[in-house]
Amino acid sequence: MRVKTIATALTTTLTTTLSIALVSAPLTALAESGQLIITPNVGIQQFDSSRRVGANNTNGVFGLGAEYQFSDHWGTELNYTRSYNNMDVRPSENDVGYDRLSLDGLFHFGGNSFVDPYAKIGVGHDRYNYSGGPTDQNTDVDAGIGARFHVTENFSIRPEIGAIHELDTSQTHGIATVGFSLALGGTSKPAPAPTPAVVAPPPAPLDSDGDGVTDDIDKCPNTPRGHDVDATGCEFALHKTEAIRLDINFATDKAEITEAYIGEVEKAAKFLKHYGNVKAEVAGYTDTTGSHAHNAKLSQRRADAVRDMLINRYGIEANRLTAVGYAESDPIASNATAAGRAQNRRVIAVMKADVIEKR
Repeated sequence: MRVKTIATALTTTLTTTLSIALVSAPLTALAESGQLIITPNVGIQQFDSSRRVGANNTNGVFGLGAEYQFSDHWGTELNYTRSYNNMDVRPSENDVGYDRLSLDGLFHFGGNSFVDPYAKIGVGHDRYNYSGGPTDQNTDVDAGIGARFHVTENFSIRPEIGAIHELDTSQTHGIATVGFSLALGGTSKPAPAPTPAVVAPPPAPLDSDGDGVTDDIDKCPNTPRGHDVDATGCEFALHKTEAIRLDINFATDKAEITEAYIGEVEKAAKFLKHYGNVKAEVAGYTDTTGSHAHNAKLSQRRADAVRDMLINRYGIEANRLTAVGYAESDPIASNATAAGRAQNRRVIAVMKADVIEKR
């Protein structure tokens, strides 16, 4: 009857222990290393039938273990176990007390923040203290498996089953216990780092019209390519009519632009690129040498030469340029001297429109 009561109590204890372990949260793992773990425990030991002790060779036991976990997987434990009370010896009227001291090595398989399974193996020394006879002492070996269920960072519940084999008598006993572990010292295992969420990089801002200003700040979309724009993507505004004097010295009766005067044409090209919607009239002039009809054709050729260079070399749109020859009209110097006539052989680029760009 006593053994049945003990077995019922142990079964209830194990069930309650596992229920508490399963619902306890939040849970954190015990220390990886450098930690002493004290574990009082209770259980049932099933003795070999040859021993002839207790009811059905079964008796309750209790004990105390001290484990030092010196690495993530390895530990060693000193454990003392004894019977609840003296057991009856069959068939005599004597009784016997039992206790055991063991040293085990533990290997922790590595679990998670909730459960840490392990296996153990070790050696021990047991004693049977007979009331009517000598003490029986034996060297034994043991092996077992168990798991530690973490309730808090420093407290865990530890069910375990194992076998003890006495080398001197060749008797093998079974044992099942549940322990309540308290960890002292050590460094807590860090909680697993959360997996960072993968965030797609934002798409690069577009520049649909290719003016160098992205769409998110471009106030003037669809600007023609190649035109200069301000920081908001809009073309620069010309608020007054401009006339640019191109100091190109044409030889008498010639319309060719020599390399020495390319910079003058480039000056007009830069102006026209800066003000992208402004149109220009390229006006050609001559001195009074020659007839008016001849001078009209010559001045037109000079104006055409400048217009063609602006289009072909500098990429100015043809529809923005008009070339007109004005012959010898509107002289800017006296045609009575060679120096004056040289000044009159000129080309002027006139920006004819007063444009305010749309913003």
